[in-house]
Amino acid sequence: MQKSLHIDPDKCTGCLQCEMACSYENYGIFNTSKSRIKVFDFHETGRKVP
Repeated sequence: MQKSLHIDPDKCTGCLQCEMACSYENYGIFNTSKSRIKVFDFHETGRKVP
């Protein structure tokens, strides 16, 4: 069964907790570089979107 994650970009604060949780769930360590989720920072608009 394929899993999906539904995200409301308006609620994203850029805290990177979703990346940390993903890496811990899949690899057992807190490391954002191993996360399957990436938070993009759009400097022009000041928004962060996973």
